[in-house]
Amino acid sequence: MKLSSSWLSRYMRLPKNLDPILEKLTHRGLEVESVQKRTVDTPFLHVAEIIESKKHPNADRLSLCRVKTKEREYAVVCGAKNYKDGNKVILALPGAKLSGGLEIKENTIRGERSEGMLCSKAELGFEEKSEGILILPAQTSLTADVQKVLGGGEVTFELNITPNRPDGMSFLGVARELAPILRRKVQYPKMQLQEEKQRIQEKIKIKLEAPKKCPRYMARFISGVKIGASPEWLKTALESIGQRSINNVVDVTNFVLMEWGQPLHAFDFDKISDATVVIRSAKPQEKIQTLDGDEYTLSPEDLLICDAQKPIALAGIMGGASSEVSESTVNILLESAYFDPSTIRKTSKKLGLSSESSKRFERGVDIEGVQKALDRSAQLILEVAGGTIAKGAMDLYPKKFSKCIVSLRQDRLEQYLGYALPFARVKKDLQDLGFKIKGGTSLKSRFEVPSYRVDIAHEVDLIEEIARSRGYDKIPTLELSGSSHLEQRIEKDNFLSAKVKSALVSAGLSEVVNYSFYSPLDLEKIHWQEKITKIQNPLGEDFSVMRPSLLPSLLKNLKFNLDHGCSRVRIFELRPVYNGKGQETKMLSGLISGSRYPTHWDLKEEEVDFYDVKAIVHLISNTVGIWFVDDCEIGVYDSSLFHPHLSAEIRLAGNSVFRFGKIHPDIRQTFDLKQAAYVFECNFNILEKDFQSSLNIFKPLPKYPFVKRDLSLLIPAKKIHHKALHEIFFKVGGHLVKKAELFDVYEGEAIPEGYKSYAYALTYGSDDRTLTDQEVSRAHEDLCRFLEREWHIKIR
Repeated sequence: MKLSSSWLSRYMRLPKNLDPILEKLTHRGLEVESVQKRTVDTPFLHVAEIIESKKHPNADRLSLCRVKTKEREYAVVCGAKNYKDGNKVILALPGAKLSGGLEIKENTIRGERSEGMLCSKAELGFEEKSEGILILPAQTSLTADVQKVLGGGEVTFELNITPNRPDGMSFLGVARELAPILRRKVQYPKMQLQEEKQRIQEKIKIKLEAPKKCPRYMARFISGVKIGASPEWLKTALESIGQRSINNVVDVTNFVLMEWGQPLHAFDFDKISDATVVIRSAKPQEKIQTLDGDEYTLSPEDLLICDAQKPIALAGIMGGASSEVSESTVNILLESAYFDPSTIRKTSKKLGLSSESSKRFERGVDIEGVQKALDRSAQLILEVAGGTIAKGAMDLYPKKFSKCIVSLRQDRLEQYLGYALPFARVKKDLQDLGFKIKGGTSLKSRFEVPSYRVDIAHEVDLIEEIARSRGYDKIPTLELSGSSHLEQRIEKDNFLSAKVKSALVSAGLSEVVNYSFYSPLDLEKIHWQEKITKIQNPLGEDFSVMRPSLLPSLLKNLKFNLDHGCSRVRIFELRPVYNGKGQETKMLSGLISGSRYPTHWDLKEEEVDFYDVKAIVHLISNTVGIWFVDDCEIGVYDSSLFHPHLSAEIRLAGNSVFRFGKIHPDIRQTFDLKQAAYVFECNFNILEKDFQSSLNIFKPLPKYPFVKRDLSLLIPAKKIHHKALHEIFFKVGGHLVKKAELFDVYEGEAIPEGYKSYAYALTYGSDDRTLTDQEVSRAHEDLCRFLEREWHIKIR
């Protein structure tokens, strides 16, 4: 949003140097993106009056002007046509340096002497292009300070307003933010309307048929207006922020929009059929032509302002061409309303139609400020366009707004800020920001939230207000004194993701990141039968569903690479997928296709096959610590996605963890793939849940030698698993067992039915001494006796 210091000074006295103030504004959350200062080289510029103008004797497009300043008269040759005798202008005398490096000299043009130049805004550097010279207000004195006349020293700055702060999208909103900084009060415009005796209800009927989409609708009727050019002060204000003047009535609505942040619209009342306005949802395939000349086809989700026969405005976004204010307009219906933000946002995005009004409505305007902006606009229209205003205003407000009450506790505030703050000062800070105290104690207070602060609803929001007002730089930097179980879990989860990614990259795969949504056609291609989550307001059909599988995206990645000449593809993606209820599951999927090895003169070119993707699955399982010995069930995976004879599934505790294999020929044909592809899918949530490894912690190299002993066990195959044995070794062996490695698994001949033979290499050692054979033998025998006694395991 663009603002100017001259306009802002209407509501608050500003310091001459705005730089420190703008820096504080940024620190408070209203980021200043750019600042421009208007500089005028005034020594050779003067206010002048055109005394006489006549045609140049030797040039059809030029005129000879006689102008006077406070000192004397000058002869000037001019090419502009937008002036008349008596106009006040800016005269640049020889020596003046204007925009673009133009230096003024006394010249003879087509035989006539020219002692200077009458300046346009472009030549003064105020605009890129001007249609004529700058005409000053008639009351401008020839002795006036040119610097002040031209707004020298004026500052224009642009704010980046975040979506949660629509109150900052107005001059008064910014003034409210500056008030505590400057320790000054906002000077709100004084409003006093002189109404005629006839009531507005006698002039027009308004029906609200969509109260959910339009919680409040107000209107005033003004008759006898005269449409024309805006006064200079209004033009100057709008031009200072880069807006062009249209006519006096439209300019007023734009002025109040920027002043209050409340969009308004003026209808030509005589173009409204049957003097009736209806606020309703659009009919299927209903059309409207807007002020920009384009025609839009609507649906019932959109909101319209209509008369008795046709739509006259696209609510909250743009007026209709059929009711546009023109030079012939005499009577005006002035609208001010609150429209449902989500309705406006959806319509604006769907139609690709955005305006200053829609930007504010879709964020949320002040529902209690609707009448203030309406009355302010009516007052200004009477001032600049004349006319009379009917008594009263139409106010359709079915469900009155109740202000939010939020409690704030001192202990919670200090917990978040990290430093102590007197609660009395906290209350004063919030009052300066417009909050009202509604009771409480010395340690807890209840505050009424201003209606324009739509972003405040919870205690933490009030704490943020205090943090903003006091300065985020006041929050101390402290080292963490501990970590919660949640922090440990997050760290562990992130560690596992990084560990698996690193392993896959080391194996030659590249990570890809695709959109979390795609087209329903992608799911049809893989014969997806389960429920899906649809997006209510998609960017388009190609992005209309949340993806329940990563594989279609990977297959499209492969297609893209093949089309661009890259035939060797090895990729993976670790991202969430979504089921029909919108619940997310973290999935790891990968794809390999093409040559097994990179091109090399000493390597034979071979295509990847089932065993390559199986090796990648083994790599992942080994990285995580899943033991295929007895932890998992491995079998064929029956799916229309995979080749019927080249697929497999690994289940852990009854849950499917890995699915991998060759893509079915039908799927390959559907995606138009020129070569075979092998893929894998992994439920990463299960891996994280089952992950037993800890973070790698550096340990010094051992000072004392290790001793190895082999241990061969005969165990019941279905009662005792390797993982349980692994834990027993370290628990019973205590600090002497440093490592336990499974090096052989056997079942079959010479092994009783229902049993397996496990062979382990146990490593014994101590951190503070060399173990004797007796110590190692005693520890090893204790372990064996424990296994025999407690687990009924036979030692072979």
